[in-house]
Order: sequence, then C-alpha cells, then structure tokens
Amino acid sequence: MRDIKFRAWFKRYKLMSNWEDVKESLDFINILTNPRYVVMQYTGLKDKNGVEIYEGDIVKADDEIVNFYTQLMPNGLYEVRYWDGAYCLFSSDGMNIDYLNIGETHCEVIGNIYENKDLLT
Repeated sequence: MRDIKFRAWFKRYKLMSNWEDVKESLDFINILTNPRYVVMQYTGLKDKNGVEIYEGDIVKADDEIVNFYTQLMPNGLYEVRYWDGAYCLFSSDGMNIDYLNIGETHCEVIGNIYENKDLLT
C-alpha cells in the first residue's frame, strides 16, 4: 500500500507547500476545495535519486526511454499526470505515453509545471 501524501501550489504567492506543511494545516479540507490552491497527489513512486514523484512533476526520462519515444519528445522531458486509472507521462503537446513504469531507475524529477513550466516549451 502506498503512502497517501499531497502537496499544494498556492497560486497567489507562487509557493509550493510540501506534505509536512499541508498535513499540519488546520484546514486541510479548505486547501483541497479552495481554487487558490492546486493540490497534487504523491504517485507512490520515486525517481532514480529517491525523490518522490507527484502529479505535475516534470521528469527527465533516461536515454533508453527517450530513444523509444524519440518521435514524441526528443529532450526526454515529460509531465506526470493521472490519466485513465494510472500515472502516465505526457509530452508538452499533450500526447499521452501509456508508460506505467516511471520512477525507480527510469527517470529523474527536475521540476514541476508550476515553478518550471518553461522546461516543457
């Protein structure tokens, strides 16, 4: 069973709150329902450096994965999204890569779509 964790992006101040900050909030339900926040869930996976992978993260896939999908995104950068019952990688043009084996030795978290959106352009 995977850990259930969240982080939250506070739009107004452009600030990412980690799990410790979110879970200590006295009004966690308000964070979940407040349009001023974007809440992202932990995927249960870690990258090759042991960094937790959350929805909205930007990951760089290893060369072996990039070579397989080179026609979609040659730089190997993808956004992590929950789609159709699984965590998948999406290229900047929105093309889904039905790739369930992210994490571990196959990718590295290099940012997220809120603090580093320029990485996907």
